[in-house]
Amino acid sequence: MQTSIRVGVPNRDRLTRVAAEDFGGVSLDEALGRLLEEHWERMAIAAVHATGDVDWQRYVRDADRADQRDAALAADPWEGPVPDVHGAPWRTEISGPRGERTEGKRG
Repeated sequence: MQTSIRVGVPNRDRLTRVAAEDFGGVSLDEALGRLLEEHWERMAIAAVHATGDVDWQRYVRDADRADQRDAALAADPWEGPVPDVHGAPWRTEISGPRGERTEGKRG
């Protein structure tokens, strides 16, 4: 849904310039959305700084540790069955008591 807003010509022209020069030619709507998002981010950061007890170095270390942990989990190979993708005629199944893989034609 779109609506109209009344803005002065100087502000419209400034927004047009930002959209073209800083945001690579996006629409005025997209440029306004990006500017509002940047404003929200600055306000959130200012609110965090206002608490005065933020240990940013510790925060970054903890975030890095979490990223490394999550990346390690994502790097683990999948040991389960492989799904049939795009109508492929072959599938891989786990069978046997030791989980050995067997391939079989779709029946």
